[in-house]
Amino acid sequence: MFNKFIFVLSFSIISANLFGENIYRYHINLNEVKDDKINVSLSTPSISQEKIAFNFPATIPGTYATEDYGRLISEFVAKDAKGAILPVTKVGNNTFFISNAKNLASISYKVDDSFDAELKKDKIFEPAGTNIETGKNYIFNNAGFFGFFEGMEKMPFELSFQKPANFYGATAMPQLASTATLQKMQAKDYHQLVDCPILFSEPDTIGFNVNNTRVLLAVHAQSGKKMANDIYSEMKASMEAIARFLPELPVKNYAFLIYAADYQEEGKLLEGNLRIGDIFKLMRKFIGKGFGALEHGNSSLYYMPDFGIEGGEIKNQMKDVAIHEFMHIITPLGLHSQHIGNFNYIKPVMSKHLWLYEGITEYFAGLIQLQANQINMDKYINKVLKDKIAAGEKFPAQKMAMTEMSENVLEKKYHKYYNHVYDRGAVLGLLLDIEIIRLTDGKKTLKDVVLTLRNRYGADKSFDEATFITEMVAEVHPDLQQFFTTYIEGKNNWDLTNGLKTIGIAYQATHKAIEPKDPGSKKDNDVGFGAAMIIVGGQKVLKVGKNEWAGIQVGDKIMSSSYTKAFKNADGTWVKEGETVDYVVKRNGKDVNLPIKVSYVEHVWTPYLQEMTKKNASQQKYFDIWMGR
Repeated sequence: MFNKFIFVLSFSIISANLFGENIYRYHINLNEVKDDKINVSLSTPSISQEKIAFNFPATIPGTYATEDYGRLISEFVAKDAKGAILPVTKVGNNTFFISNAKNLASISYKVDDSFDAELKKDKIFEPAGTNIETGKNYIFNNAGFFGFFEGMEKMPFELSFQKPANFYGATAMPQLASTATLQKMQAKDYHQLVDCPILFSEPDTIGFNVNNTRVLLAVHAQSGKKMANDIYSEMKASMEAIARFLPELPVKNYAFLIYAADYQEEGKLLEGNLRIGDIFKLMRKFIGKGFGALEHGNSSLYYMPDFGIEGGEIKNQMKDVAIHEFMHIITPLGLHSQHIGNFNYIKPVMSKHLWLYEGITEYFAGLIQLQANQINMDKYINKVLKDKIAAGEKFPAQKMAMTEMSENVLEKKYHKYYNHVYDRGAVLGLLLDIEIIRLTDGKKTLKDVVLTLRNRYGADKSFDEATFITEMVAEVHPDLQQFFTTYIEGKNNWDLTNGLKTIGIAYQATHKAIEPKDPGSKKDNDVGFGAAMIIVGGQKVLKVGKNEWAGIQVGDKIMSSSYTKAFKNADGTWVKEGETVDYVVKRNGKDVNLPIKVSYVEHVWTPYLQEMTKKNASQQKYFDIWMGR
């Protein structure tokens, strides 16, 4: 088990006097939380002007949405050294103008949390939000608690937390002190402060090493369950997969901070036979909930649903999400334009390169799992890739370019298409990788190019927003510009058929095929299912009709991989008609083999993807390079 004092030492403890006295000194007492609000007090750095703006961010890096954290601030008071109150005027959602600022000595205010705030618009994405559950949990996404003076973002910040003795604040922020009732932390500037969220709760933590990187896994389950041990194996496997993909892990310390929201009652509905009333109940619960995560330089914070469903849905979800968030260390945290490197918290300017920051990162997350054998080729093609293609087809590619959507993403017209960076953007990442392999005859991959550019720039140096694509093309081949002109900067549909064919993957928008009859399909068998497939990759059988033919029973669980495991040979070909195979279902928690005599029917696939069983020499060469062999 992880020892919190070891963790404090594993992150560098720095001298309290390192930055001198010109510093923001914040104090928070978690023992005195009232009315779901936390009191924050600040001993201010010296101010040299008569009037100054104290700001909270309108948005923060990685969210691509409006947050307006200042909406959650109340009872804002500014005082001089003698305790006299100074004039304050609030302008807009996020700015407090303080007069007689040369005499300013302290500021105090109250903070409401975003998790249960009734915000009429621009709801704050939970992984970027704040939570106050008195005596149970406090989530500090620091933009929601701590402000800054305009023009003074690069000064250091010191946070002093008085806390219950049974609480610990898990974070990647450098720490000055840690006792049973006190934690002190320090950030070199406002960007690092925002970049280091804190999860306060009773410790449910595990620490482990992957190569030379120390990893902290900290979990708070709203239900009170201890979950770190259950999640640990998947998280370690994910980090080991990343370590195989990258030449070296780019950080010495990393923290996964997880809030598991209690949705166990909803989980019972998902596993049951949903009625119309149940569907509306679920919709009311889920609408507006931002399940997911937000990346940071040495950590990531997760808001995940705990449905309490057998199979460990959080563990299953964390594998892919954790790889994605960690890989953000490469981009945008290690490779970004000036709009991120010099982020404007008050009037943010969005970068046009979301195809890189999110699309390429999401593509790498799937490729890492594939190359590490965490998922097989069949699942990658027919689940990961097929789903992303189907979703990405809904992006209005002939009306707006990916770069156009990206740089205007804060506008409603464009923001509604933001999620396509994770589907269409990831597929474009695959097509870009294939094109780089083709143009260099396998001498370079997308990973090679991205890492070369990341090493050129790094976390503290920004590339030029306007010329980055030209720079990327120069690393590969002049003909690569056509890919960007057509698919990233242009308004054109993608050519999946020819792109995927280069590495021996067949694609058709619609395809009819004669294939084995599927015992676990409602189309091929007389069975009915619950909705849990979306959570754990499996379905619970709720109904068996009189024409059921395979021996499936009510209560059986059928996993998404059952069909291909039973009916495909090791070389990817289908078993012959008339043979008997074992079809695996879970019954009362145990695997049960159902003997199935293979018969063939017509299936219609939209879209259809299949690895070619017979590749030509070029396809095999490029396929092997793409697979990292």
